[in-house]
Amino acid sequence: MPQPPESSERRPQAAIALIVLAYATIDFMAPAVFESARAWVLPMLLTGAFCGQVGFLAVWAALGPFDLRIRWPLVLATGFGLYFLFCLGSVVFVEYLDFENVFPEAAAMSLPLPLVFLCVQVPLWIRKTLGGWQIVPAAEAERHSAAEARQFGLVHMLGLTTSLAVALALAKAPMDGLAPGRPPSAQDMAQFWLGVGILCGVACLYSAVWTLPAVWASFTASDKGTGVLVMLGVWAGGSVLLIVLLVILASLFGPGRVDGDTAAAIFVHFAGTTIVLLASLHLLRLGGCVMIRADARNKTATPDSRDESGPEERPGEPQIVAEPDPRTD
Repeated sequence: MPQPPESSERRPQAAIALIVLAYATIDFMAPAVFESARAWVLPMLLTGAFCGQVGFLAVWAALGPFDLRIRWPLVLATGFGLYFLFCLGSVVFVEYLDFENVFPEAAAMSLPLPLVFLCVQVPLWIRKTLGGWQIVPAAEAERHSAAEARQFGLVHMLGLTTSLAVALALAKAPMDGLAPGRPPSAQDMAQFWLGVGILCGVACLYSAVWTLPAVWASFTASDKGTGVLVMLGVWAGGSVLLIVLLVILASLFGPGRVDGDTAAAIFVHFAGTTIVLLASLHLLRLGGCVMIRADARNKTATPDSRDESGPEERPGEPQIVAEPDPRTD
């Protein structure tokens, strides 16, 4: 499919600003929906939308656009801002909550979030390292290459170790505050880090299942229909697999069945994730961003594969041009 007209003259700043504004509105109004909803459908859709927001922020942090030293602080500030907007909405729309009993707890609960957010990015960084995936403004695509995207320099290593150290320290801070004046026992620490490890593992798996197919569907699928069909398959398959897993767990530890409302809630939750991810990434593409990536032999960078150059001309591959035979003149 051809690029949108004049996409090279567009900038992604406006698209990202619009996406963040939409997220902020949803997050601020969500407590009102949770408080007034009489059925579970809309709340479950919103919880899926929250996961989709985290997925988009992870794509922005790992794959671009903008320089890493700019986008990482922007992404973190955006994530914490959206989180505290939700808390502010809780104070505004929920009668029995006030500032004093919401924000201190919210601040304490936010401390492990940087570590979880790092785990959400892991599948994306792996894909970037292996395939050179990078989302860049179309006007700057010629100045970027997949080979550069796959390289990790000293700045990346220092940034990774610093981020990981800070994230681990923040994640451990709530544990230290549970028993002031004495160190927590080894058993408490083991249980705490087991819970954090499970949470990070789930975050990493969730990202691998949803963000990677969504990026592919939005930027590298041959056409929109194919991308949407793939995401519908991911949505249905992921929902069914989780229901089967819950049925197995219920058979081992519970009544051995999953009721219809729970199964339907899983489908609705994942639908919220799919809608938010696809809409956000597609808007980013319409804002003038393209994907560069290594070709099949991982040697060169190719632009967004939606650019149709025909079966006989492929970017990044040598073209064979036949010379005229002088004997036929």
